[in-house]
Amino acid sequence: MLQDDRISKVGKSFIKFVSLNILSMLAMSFYILADTIFVANIPEIGAECLTALQLVLPFFSLLNGFGVLLGVGGATLYSVSKGSGDDERANRIFTQVMIIGAGFGALFTVLGLTIPRQIVTMLGARGNIVDLAVTYLMALSICNLPFVVNHIMLAFVRNDNAPRLAMTAVVASSLFNVVLDWILIFPCGLGIFGASFATGLSSVVSLIIMSWHFIRKKNNFKFMRPSFHWRDIKFTAAAGFPSMIAELSNGVVIIVFNTLILSIGGESGQVAINAYSVTANLALVAMFTFNGISQGIQPLFSLNHGAGKQKNMARILLYGCLTAVGMATLYYMSFYFGRDALISLFNNAGSDEMTSIAKQAIALYNIAYFAAALNVVATSLLASSGKPTYSFIISILRGLILPVGLAFLMSSQLGLVGIWLTMPIAEFITLIVSVVFVVINQVKNRRQICQD
Repeated sequence: MLQDDRISKVGKSFIKFVSLNILSMLAMSFYILADTIFVANIPEIGAECLTALQLVLPFFSLLNGFGVLLGVGGATLYSVSKGSGDDERANRIFTQVMIIGAGFGALFTVLGLTIPRQIVTMLGARGNIVDLAVTYLMALSICNLPFVVNHIMLAFVRNDNAPRLAMTAVVASSLFNVVLDWILIFPCGLGIFGASFATGLSSVVSLIIMSWHFIRKKNNFKFMRPSFHWRDIKFTAAAGFPSMIAELSNGVVIIVFNTLILSIGGESGQVAINAYSVTANLALVAMFTFNGISQGIQPLFSLNHGAGKQKNMARILLYGCLTAVGMATLYYMSFYFGRDALISLFNNAGSDEMTSIAKQAIALYNIAYFAAALNVVATSLLASSGKPTYSFIISILRGLILPVGLAFLMSSQLGLVGIWLTMPIAEFITLIVSVVFVVINQVKNRRQICQD
């Protein structure tokens, strides 16, 4: 019945699937935003803590990348195996991925606890920022193993016909993180250590909630005696690689932006980094929303493509584009006209210089929302239509190649203004490529229908 509705009642299904996924993604962005605001308001050293947090983020983009690689890749192969009736292979894949994920998590824990100073120095921390960055890195590294395992479990539970439970785990763990963040930072006085430790524990809470899937015996996957098959591992990596690239690209771009901002800013480099942190965190809320739209329309695209319902595909594409542009407009206007109040949440020291830089950054950087929203929808359409190469090209262009190349070029000519304009230019150039790919895809589909 659900599948019939997704074909016969496209509008109703669109609202249902998109709203659920936006809610889940907003919960994740909310806890990240709240965590950053709390850190920025740590008494006396909030500005320094905010800088430390911004510099350490790429390390966890790498960790997150491995979690997404194994989670998305493993769950995809698991679903294929279950669909073909090969339960033994499905359980083998789950077991393999969990063991590999635990290994990666343990490795990152060891690195974060044994050589934290070398890591944060490599990421750009200097002076009094080093000790704060080390504290944040070490506290969060304690929970690196459950962090990676949580990514894997979320993907498998979603693919095991329990998407609502996965969403509940995300929302509940996000709320837990916000509450514990505040308790540990302020009443307990644990500062940046408390913020980091609360974030790490939230993944444990998520795993506890998802254990209900096993307690109710609703799970169709289970552990078995380890038996590693290179072919399974290769397919898992191939299926999860595009998602991993997106996460790793984000880390690389942050490193490049941080490095350029520090070099351009001179004595005001730390202030400029904090202004960038404000802008990036606001952009995170918008991008998570766009990703929620993408994740919501993906199964609708896939099902209708498989059923050969090209008119439905066109309607879903139209709904997706209108929703994405509408949300982009809402976020841009809200952040632009509310930027003084928003910046003040991160500006515990009351720095006029940071306010000035952040206001300029929000006005320019956030122009990227309009093109980014459409690029995300295009990526979902192409991936669901059997065009993973097109989807990958768009992702790598907007996520790595154009931002990094343009950042060096634009900053050398326009300084900080060039940094803020990098993402809008990168997204709009990518949008041209997206439109070309979507048109080619639509033309090919129509020709195939005519031939059939």
